[in-house]
Amino acid sequence: MQFTRQLGSNVVSHARSRIRRTSIPAMLALLAVASPLACHRSPGASSSSPKVSLEVTNKGFFDVNVFVIRSPVAQPIRLGTVNGGMDKSFGVSENDLQSGQSMVLQVRTIAGNTSWVSSALTISSGSVAKLDVVTTSSGDLSQTRLYRALP
Repeated sequence: MQFTRQLGSNVVSHARSRIRRTSIPAMLALLAVASPLACHRSPGASSSSPKVSLEVTNKGFFDVNVFVIRSPVAQPIRLGTVNGGMDKSFGVSENDLQSGQSMVLQVRTIAGNTSWVSSALTISSGSVAKLDVVTTSSGDLSQTRLYRALP
């Protein structure tokens, strides 16, 4: 009986080590393929393309995520988070603007699950766009506005 248990545990141990030997190379191959994809930037995220400055002032208590919308059918590109009561600046690539150099932004509250989408704002390279995020206690963003900064 003792011999059978020992033999059985050796078989299990051998199977485990075989799985480890085949799993590790498979995981490494998967990482080699997935790593460049994880670091892939959107086509418009080139660091050499001209930028438009976006200055965000969050006048509410809700933390918000700010996105730029390249086209009505594309996924929004996340610029970052602006905490409640704080200011933050972002650089937006001209490649991330819509045709005619129109900037369209989306703001989403983190806790309130509400969102707001701006009207298109025509803006040129080197210009500054301002976004005033205004939220009510219920998370309503309807008073938020996007405009061009005065020179």
